[in-house]
Amino acid sequence: MEEKKPLISVVIPGWNEEKTIARTLSSLSHQKTSFPFEVIFVDNNCTDNTVKIAESFRGTIQNLEIICEKKQGIGAARNAGFKAAQSEIIASTDSDTILPEDWLAKIYNTFQENPQAIGLVGTYIFEGKSRLFNLGTKIIMISADLFHRIIAGSFAFRGLNFAIKKEAWEKAGGFNPKISALEDVDLSLRAKKLGKIIYLPKLEIKTTYRRFEGRFFQQLKKRMRVYFYRVILRNTKKYTEWEQIR
Repeated sequence: MEEKKPLISVVIPGWNEEKTIARTLSSLSHQKTSFPFEVIFVDNNCTDNTVKIAESFRGTIQNLEIICEKKQGIGAARNAGFKAAQSEIIASTDSDTILPEDWLAKIYNTFQENPQAIGLVGTYIFEGKSRLFNLGTKIIMISADLFHRIIAGSFAFRGLNFAIKKEAWEKAGGFNPKISALEDVDLSLRAKKLGKIIYLPKLEIKTTYRRFEGRFFQQLKKRMRVYFYRVILRNTKKYTEWEQIR
């Protein structure tokens, strides 16, 4: 019997993620959906056991594809995964997230209820942090999202928790493979011209705290600086890369 075409493709880029990739893929294997979906893991030159761990999920995730992108960088890696996607809807996350079991169902239902929308974006909390801490960071996050909505005219994509129609991604020109800092926001600035991006604060996932460990405010400052140059000044040459942390 011929397998049904997946209705959602999930793209996960990874570079040396052996400590976290299993939990991400495990959370995808427990999705409660009534429709087929595929998972595309993009090996962005891993040198550890990441790919081997991903391969071990072929038995629990029915449609799992592992591809390789030699050009280093999150923009290039996401592009490779999105190009390989078979579905009309592509969901994006990272290799250090834990996705709730209704994540894909909420994404699919939102598009069904809003056929004119071209994309949607959710939020995240930090794994292992207190409820109070996550409440404070989420208030900051939502405030920043609303600020962006005011100055840009649309909500911005968030690489670890967003979805877009593949046709819109193609028409927008895909991700910029030359950058890894705000490559998701950069895409949304082009995609917003094609239709509405829905904001779903309750589409919440968990992620690790590794980029902020011991330097929360320093990282906030860095992100504000990158945002200022890349979004407000539209400077495509400054602050194009994040630091590599694993």
